[in-house]
Amino acid sequence: MHLNKILSLIDIVVGFFQLYFYLLSISKLLLSPFLCVLPWLQVLLWSFSIKERSKSIQKANKSLKESSRQRRNLLLASKKYQEFQRDAEELLLWMEEKFKVAEDESYRDPTNILRKLKKHEAAEKEMQANQVWLDRLVQVNGRPLMLAEEHPNSQSISRKSSLLSSRWRRLQDKMADRGDKLRQAGQQEQLMELLQWECEDL
Repeated sequence: MHLNKILSLIDIVVGFFQLYFYLLSISKLLLSPFLCVLPWLQVLLWSFSIKERSKSIQKANKSLKESSRQRRNLLLASKKYQEFQRDAEELLLWMEEKFKVAEDESYRDPTNILRKLKKHEAAEKEMQANQVWLDRLVQVNGRPLMLAEEHPNSQSISRKSSLLSSRWRRLQDKMADRGDKLRQAGQQEQLMELLQWECEDL
Protein backbone atom coordinates (compact mmCIF):
# COMPACT_ATOMS: atom_id res chain seq x y z
CA MET A 1 0.00 0.00 0.00
CA HIS A 2 2.80 2.32 0.75
CA LEU A 3 4.32 1.43 -2.52
CA ASN A 4 1.15 2.40 -4.37
CA LYS A 5 1.10 5.74 -2.63
CA ILE A 6 4.72 6.34 -3.43
CA LEU A 7 4.16 5.39 -7.07
CA SER A 8 1.13 7.60 -7.35
CA LEU A 9 3.07 10.42 -5.72
CA ILE A 10 5.91 9.88 -8.20
CA ASP A 11 3.36 9.92 -11.03
CA ILE A 12 1.99 13.21 -9.73
CA VAL A 13 5.47 14.76 -9.48
CA VAL A 14 6.41 13.50 -12.95
CA GLY A 15 3.12 14.79 -14.30
CA PHE A 16 3.77 18.13 -12.68
CA PHE A 17 7.24 18.34 -14.24
CA GLN A 18 5.86 17.30 -17.60
CA LEU A 19 3.20 19.95 -17.35
CA TYR A 20 5.80 22.50 -16.28
CA PHE A 21 8.11 21.72 -19.22
CA TYR A 22 5.18 21.62 -21.58
CA LEU A 23 4.01 25.04 -20.43
CA LEU A 24 7.56 26.31 -20.58
CA SER A 25 7.96 25.15 -24.17
CA ILE A 26 4.58 26.67 -25.10
CA SER A 27 5.48 29.95 -23.41
CA LYS A 28 8.74 30.08 -25.35
CA LEU A 29 6.82 29.51 -28.54
CA LEU A 30 4.28 32.14 -27.57
CA LEU A 31 6.83 34.65 -26.31
CA SER A 32 9.39 34.21 -29.06
CA PRO A 33 7.70 36.80 -31.35
CA PHE A 34 7.62 39.21 -28.42
CA LEU A 35 11.25 38.52 -27.64
CA CYS A 36 12.06 39.58 -31.20
CA VAL A 37 9.98 42.72 -30.74
CA LEU A 38 11.55 43.59 -27.40
CA PRO A 39 14.60 45.38 -28.88
CA TRP A 40 12.24 47.44 -31.03
CA LEU A 41 10.21 48.31 -27.98
CA GLN A 42 13.38 49.44 -26.25
CA VAL A 43 14.27 51.57 -29.28
CA LEU A 44 10.79 53.12 -29.21
CA LEU A 45 11.11 53.86 -25.51
CA TRP A 46 14.53 55.40 -26.05
CA SER A 47 13.17 57.41 -28.95
CA PHE A 48 10.34 58.71 -26.79
CA SER A 49 12.81 59.54 -24.03
CA ILE A 50 15.05 61.36 -26.52
CA LYS A 51 12.09 63.34 -27.87
CA GLU A 52 11.08 64.37 -24.37
CA ARG A 53 14.66 65.36 -23.59
CA SER A 54 14.85 67.29 -26.86
CA LYS A 55 11.64 69.16 -25.99
CA SER A 56 13.04 69.96 -22.57
CA ILE A 57 16.28 71.25 -24.10
CA GLN A 58 14.39 73.32 -26.67
CA LYS A 59 12.26 74.85 -23.93
CA ALA A 60 15.35 75.67 -21.87
CA ASN A 61 17.01 77.10 -24.98
CA LYS A 62 13.98 79.28 -25.72
CA SER A 63 13.96 80.50 -22.13
CA LEU A 64 17.69 81.24 -22.33
CA LYS A 65 17.22 83.17 -25.58
CA GLU A 66 14.42 85.24 -24.06
CA SER A 67 16.52 85.96 -21.00
CA SER A 68 19.44 86.86 -23.25
CA ARG A 69 17.22 89.16 -25.33
CA GLN A 70 15.98 90.94 -22.21
CA ARG A 71 19.53 91.31 -20.92
CA ARG A 72 20.65 92.65 -24.28
CA ASN A 73 17.82 95.19 -24.27
CA LEU A 74 18.80 96.32 -20.78
CA LEU A 75 22.42 96.69 -21.84
CA LEU A 76 21.43 98.66 -24.94
CA ALA A 77 19.18 100.89 -22.83
CA SER A 78 22.05 101.45 -20.41
CA LYS A 79 24.40 102.26 -23.29
CA LYS A 80 21.91 104.74 -24.75
CA TYR A 81 21.49 106.34 -21.35
CA GLN A 82 25.25 106.70 -20.85
CA GLU A 83 25.61 108.20 -24.33
CA PHE A 84 22.72 110.58 -23.62
CA GLN A 85 24.32 111.66 -20.33
CA ARG A 86 27.71 112.17 -21.98
CA ASP A 87 26.29 114.17 -24.89
CA ALA A 88 24.07 116.23 -22.60
CA GLU A 89 27.00 117.11 -20.33
CA GLU A 90 29.14 118.07 -23.33
CA LEU A 91 26.36 120.28 -24.67
CA LEU A 92 25.89 121.92 -21.27
CA LEU A 93 29.63 122.65 -21.08
CA TRP A 94 29.55 124.09 -24.58
CA MET A 95 26.58 126.27 -23.60
CA GLU A 96 28.45 127.53 -20.53
CA GLU A 97 31.24 128.70 -22.83
CA LYS A 98 28.73 130.44 -25.08
CA PHE A 99 27.03 132.08 -22.09
CA LYS A 100 30.33 133.86 -21.45
CA VAL A 101 30.21 135.20 -24.99
CA ALA A 102 26.51 136.12 -24.73
CA GLU A 103 27.00 137.95 -21.44
CA ASP A 104 29.98 139.91 -22.70
CA GLU A 105 29.08 143.60 -22.78
CA SER A 106 31.92 144.70 -25.02
CA TYR A 107 29.32 146.26 -27.33
CA ARG A 108 29.35 149.21 -24.92
CA ASP A 109 32.88 150.00 -26.10
CA PRO A 110 32.55 151.30 -29.68
CA THR A 111 36.12 150.46 -30.66
CA ASN A 112 36.43 147.56 -33.13
CA ILE A 113 32.67 147.09 -33.06
CA LEU A 114 32.56 145.54 -36.54
CA ARG A 115 35.16 142.93 -35.55
CA LYS A 116 33.11 142.15 -32.43
CA LEU A 117 29.98 141.85 -34.56
CA LYS A 118 31.68 139.40 -36.93
CA LYS A 119 32.88 137.34 -33.99
CA HIS A 120 29.36 137.31 -32.57
CA GLU A 121 27.85 136.27 -35.90
CA ALA A 122 30.30 133.36 -36.03
CA ALA A 123 29.08 132.31 -32.56
CA GLU A 124 25.46 132.54 -33.77
CA LYS A 125 26.28 130.28 -36.73
CA GLU A 126 27.93 127.83 -34.37
CA MET A 127 24.73 127.84 -32.30
CA GLN A 128 22.63 127.13 -35.37
CA ALA A 129 24.91 124.23 -36.25
CA ASN A 130 24.66 122.85 -32.72
CA GLN A 131 20.87 123.01 -32.83
CA VAL A 132 21.13 119.60 -34.54
CA TRP A 133 23.02 118.34 -31.50
CA LEU A 134 20.25 119.53 -29.21
CA ASP A 135 17.52 118.11 -31.46
CA ARG A 136 19.25 114.75 -31.42
CA LEU A 137 19.08 114.72 -27.63
CA VAL A 138 15.63 116.26 -27.34
CA GLN A 139 12.83 115.91 -29.85
CA VAL A 140 11.22 118.96 -31.36
CA ASN A 141 8.16 118.62 -29.12
CA GLY A 142 10.37 118.58 -26.04
CA ARG A 143 10.00 114.86 -25.35
CA PRO A 144 13.32 113.01 -25.22
CA LEU A 145 13.71 110.25 -27.75
CA MET A 146 14.37 107.59 -25.11
CA LEU A 147 11.23 108.45 -23.13
CA ALA A 148 9.17 107.24 -26.07
CA GLU A 149 10.87 103.86 -25.58
CA GLU A 150 9.94 103.81 -21.86
CA HIS A 151 13.55 103.86 -20.75
CA PRO A 152 14.29 102.70 -17.17
CA ASN A 153 15.97 106.06 -16.42
CA SER A 154 13.14 108.11 -17.91
CA GLN A 155 12.90 110.54 -14.97
CA SER A 156 16.58 111.41 -15.12
CA ILE A 157 16.39 111.78 -18.90
CA SER A 158 13.33 114.00 -18.60
CA ARG A 159 15.03 116.28 -16.06
CA LYS A 160 18.20 116.55 -18.11
CA SER A 161 16.24 117.24 -21.30
CA SER A 162 14.25 119.98 -19.59
CA LEU A 163 17.48 121.51 -18.33
CA LEU A 164 19.01 121.40 -21.81
CA SER A 165 15.95 122.97 -23.42
CA SER A 166 15.62 125.77 -20.87
CA ARG A 167 19.36 126.60 -20.97
CA TRP A 168 19.29 126.56 -24.76
CA ARG A 169 16.36 129.00 -24.86
CA ARG A 170 18.11 131.29 -22.37
CA LEU A 171 21.30 131.18 -24.42
CA GLN A 172 19.40 131.90 -27.63
CA ASP A 173 17.69 134.89 -26.01
CA LYS A 174 20.97 136.26 -24.65
CA MET A 175 22.78 135.74 -27.95
CA ALA A 176 19.95 137.42 -29.87
CA ASP A 177 19.93 140.34 -27.41
CA ARG A 178 23.70 140.75 -27.64
CA GLY A 179 23.54 140.51 -31.44
CA ASP A 180 20.90 143.24 -31.57
CA LYS A 181 22.98 145.49 -29.33
CA LEU A 182 26.14 144.88 -31.36
CA ARG A 183 24.28 145.65 -34.59
CA GLN A 184 22.86 148.82 -33.09
CA ALA A 185 26.32 149.80 -31.89
CA GLY A 186 27.70 149.02 -35.36
CA GLN A 187 25.05 151.17 -36.99
CA GLN A 188 25.78 153.98 -34.54
CA GLU A 189 29.48 153.67 -35.30
CA GLN A 190 28.81 153.87 -39.03
CA LEU A 191 26.50 156.85 -38.49
CA MET A 192 29.14 158.61 -36.39
CA GLU A 193 31.76 158.01 -39.08
CA LEU A 194 29.38 159.34 -41.73
CA LEU A 195 28.66 162.45 -39.67
CA GLN A 196 32.36 162.92 -39.04
CA TRP A 197 33.09 162.81 -42.79
CA GLU A 198 30.33 165.30 -43.47
CA CYS A 199 31.70 167.62 -40.80
CA GLU A 200 35.15 167.37 -42.33
CA ASP A 201 33.74 168.22 -45.75
CA LEU A 202 32.16 171.38 -44.39
